[in-house]
Order: sequence, then structure tokens, then C-alpha cells
Amino acid sequence: MIIDCHSHIFPPEIIAHRASWCIRDAWFGALYASPKARLSTAEDLIASMDKAQVTTTCVHAFGWKDTGAGKFHNAYLLDSARRFPGRILSFAYATPHYIPADLALFSGIGEWMPDGQGFSLAHHQQLASVLEAAYLLDLPVLIHTSELTGHYYPGKGTVYPQLIVALASAFPNNQFIAAHWGGGLPFYELMPEVRDQLKQVFYDTAASSLLYDTAIYPLIEQIGLQHKVLWGSDFPLIRQERDIARIHNATISATFRDLLLGTNAYTLLSRFLQDAPSDRAE
Repeated sequence: MIIDCHSHIFPPEIIAHRASWCIRDAWFGALYASPKARLSTAEDLIASMDKAQVTTTCVHAFGWKDTGAGKFHNAYLLDSARRFPGRILSFAYATPHYIPADLALFSGIGEWMPDGQGFSLAHHQQLASVLEAAYLLDLPVLIHTSELTGHYYPGKGTVYPQLIVALASAFPNNQFIAAHWGGGLPFYELMPEVRDQLKQVFYDTAASSLLYDTAIYPLIEQIGLQHKVLWGSDFPLIRQERDIARIHNATISATFRDLLLGTNAYTLLSRFLQDAPSDRAE
């Protein structure tokens, strides 16, 4: 199985009326005001998956500030998962301000984008209710993270590694996925006390080609974190087929490549993948 744990799809209504949605939500506008910023539907994603031989893809709600927009997006993500069973898993829009009544129908929560959604990962008491709901339903929470240094890009935000460490320490029973390599957090796991605090934190590789040299893959294997990394393309920002080719060109073991492209994600999400078509990637 090849599993993409980080991608985005949008309802056709949002794509057709992009300009008005950019006005409605400043964070969405920062990312998608340019006509060159790709927006895709579930059908677009499935076409990409077929071309790249991807078995299953996790699709994430955008980090809307407006709850109404989040509810609208949730409905589309659930409908997409129903229409493409085993191929699409939906992660919910759920925040400290809103917990969906149908949260149990989703496979996770996120993508949290605190800078755009108006909450802080540092306010642990504010996060307690939604993270308790995630824990009770055994749902991982995927969080947009950023590098403390490096180039600026739209939507970079200020969720830096230290916030993820503090969050994981405050909620040790929750499973978190720190997107975009956790803003470089894996390298801090060389510190034994940090590694101990991050036992329930996984990392995805979304937008890796825009952030890091391919040397990051063998370095992660050398550190010994090969069981904690999940492949994420950040489709449609990055083409799935192109990103898989990049991983195949990385200097890593075949074992790590298999873990990265599917086995780790399957281990984390297996309860949602029992009916996934296992021969899709063969």
C-alpha cells in the first residue's frame, strides 16, 4: 500500500467562487488568492492517485477561522470518503471553539492552522476539550508546523517546534502528526529528554521538496526515526507522482522507503483502512 497522509481537496463551490472565499477568510486568501495556487476536488485527487498508484489518501479540512466554513468543508470531506471508500480518509475541522457532533465519522482532526484559526497551542486549557474528544475516539491530530528560520512563504505561520514539544508533554495520551517535518523537530529528538516527550508525535513530509534537500531522508534514518515519518505530498501543491519519485531517488534503505510510503501510516490508521484496496499499488 502507498498512503498519502497529507492532501487537500475543496468543494466545487469554493473553487468556483475562490475570490469571495478569499475575502471571507484571510488565511485562505493568503494561500489561495493567486490563480496559480491550485485547488482540487475529490475527483482530481482520485485521478492523481490512479496515476501515481497511491492506495489511500488522507484529506484535511482547511484551517478556517469561521465555523460555518469549517462545517461546510467537513460535509464535503465526509461525502468524498463515502463516495471513494478505502481510497479517501477524511480529517475533520474541529477546534477549541467547535467539536463536530459527527466527529466519530472522521479518521482524524486537522489540519490545525492556529495562526489563521485564532487559537494558540500554548493555551493548553483551551485545547483540553477537543483533545479529550480526539483521545476518546482514537483520532490523530495533524498540525501545520513551521521552521523558526529559513525563507518566508504564504501560510508559514508561527507554530514552531517548541510548541509541539510542550503540547505533547501536556497531552501525552494524544497522537499528533507534526506536518512539514515538524518545522525541523525530528532533529531535536537527538536530545534524549525531547525524544521521551515526543513518543506520540509523528512527522509528515508534506511540501518537503519546497523546504528540505533530499538529504533529510537518510538523516532521519540515521537518527533512528524511520518508524515515525509518514509520507505526505501536500497535493495539489505538490504532485503525488513527482513526490514519490523524489523519495525513490533518496539514498535510503528499502525498508525505510516502505515504512515511509505506507507501512507507518497503515500502522497509525489501520482501524480506518480495513477495506482499503490492497492491490491498488501493485
